[in-house]
Amino acid sequence: MSFNKDWDSYLAVKVNKDIVQMAGDLADSYALRGYDAIHLASAMTLQQELSSPIAFSCFDKILQKASERVDLGTGS
Repeated sequence: MSFNKDWDSYLAVKVNKDIVQMAGDLADSYALRGYDAIHLASAMTLQQELSSPIAFSCFDKILQKASERVDLGTGS
């Protein structure tokens, strides 16, 4: 699988207490499912740590709309 082959080139964000708390707030605010909220909270944390826009991508329409509402880019 190319995913496994490419794994070392991905940046992994470690889930911590702050991300979990943020995810809970995002889930409440935007009616997100648990892992979707973790995905969004992780991306928001990464963007803040890098101090630059990041590309956010997903297939879920609700998650995509939430990412736009919190000002995450789509890379385009």
